[in-house]
Amino acid sequence: DLLKRNRCGIILASLCLFVLTDPLVVGSAISSAFVGLVGISALTLAIWPTRPKRLLVMVLLLSVMVITELLVELGFAANPGRAAARAATACFCIATIFGLLDRVMDHRPITIDKVFGAISAYMMIGVLFATVYSLLQLLQPQALFVNLTNDTDGMLGWSDLVYFSFTILT
Repeated sequence: DLLKRNRCGIILASLCLFVLTDPLVVGSAISSAFVGLVGISALTLAIWPTRPKRLLVMVLLLSVMVITELLVELGFAANPGRAAARAATACFCIATIFGLLDRVMDHRPITIDKVFGAISAYMMIGVLFATVYSLLQLLQPQALFVNLTNDTDGMLGWSDLVYFSFTILT
């Protein structure tokens, strides 16, 4: 019952943890695992109390996203696999945003958890756009300007993409 009443607050806390700690662990061995774990836990909390048919679709999207990301990180898949993972992540973010907004916009009275849900949906929109920018960068490498002094590989990092997407949102 505690998880159900405070679900959006927990989602918001994990999204904040995700956004704030990613720059600290970038480039380390735990970076991908940490970011994936925090992101997946936030998204799993968001879909937990959904209807059975919607839950099945969300679990399938989550499975495709996680399996493809693992294959890419382990070196078994190249750019097409990475693009598929980013596309699955974007679809999962969209479904999560709709799930959060469904909870926030219901007929019941406004609670602090609903306010946290609205803020979480806003943050998920930022993560969604960062994921879309990442997909765009994979499919069209010259689509975004990259200062080669800062990013020698010619690709923006996840922190840069999140910063860019939240800058655009505000």
